[in-house]
Amino acid sequence: YNLITSGSIQTDKNAPTTVMNVSLNPKVEFVLDGHGKVVTVNALNEDGNLIITATAFEGKTAEEAAELFVQISHEMGFLVSGNAQIKNNDIEISISGETKDVEAIYNDVKASIQEYFTLENITAQIAALETVTREQMEALVAQAQPYIDQAKLQALSHMELVEELYASRKETCDMYSQELKN
Repeated sequence: YNLITSGSIQTDKNAPTTVMNVSLNPKVEFVLDGHGKVVTVNALNEDGNLIITATAFEGKTAEEAAELFVQISHEMGFLVSGNAQIKNNDIEISISGETKDVEAIYNDVKASIQEYFTLENITAQIAALETVTREQMEALVAQAQPYIDQAKLQALSHMELVEELYASRKETCDMYSQELKN
């Protein structure tokens, strides 16, 4: 999981404020609003596409989305019950931001996943909290918007970076949905 959260105070709690990347083998990115609810979801690899087409994540809390991700990964065989290859079950959680809420989000998400692991007899490691740098956030936006000017990218605040990523992901999400419908 990569949670990228801003330290600035938002007046609009519905604005996108956080990016949560869930990494097992399937990799999925969630953009969360100020309430901690998913506003967009994007696959970061082919296996991630299988996860996001299996159910709707929008409107779920970070914990619900993470647990649902783990549940679907388990059902699809990406996570194995018992003491199988433990490395295959490892999950990483990284967070960027200055707000005190970051650790609370991390702890809530971790507790939710561990509860599911216990229930399903899954042996897995959840990595300790790590920090995602501003450079990594800029790289996410540059990848999502390859034509963005480097100087403009560097001038954006953290919140603006999240908003740029959200706008790009929303557009992509709508496109993928239409492709699936067709």
